Amino acid sequence: MIFQAPELDYYEQFLPSTLNFSVTLSREEAAVVLKAYDHGVSSLKPEEVTLLDKVLAELKNGIHP
Repeated sequence: MIFQAPELDYYEQFLPSTLNFSVTLSREEAAVVLKAYDHGVSSLKPEEVTLLDKVLAELKNGIHP
């Protein structure tokens, strides 16, 4: 059985129209965000993906603790 992720509107229905929160990132975490933005997630080394996952977890906790 193949799991298909829901569309974005599935998640949007649970959220307010705007969110305001902050996260604290290390220099290394901020750098991996910039690299992913500039060159795409597929350009990241495995250890960089781990850092990006940590940043995403911080953002997720701010959005929906």
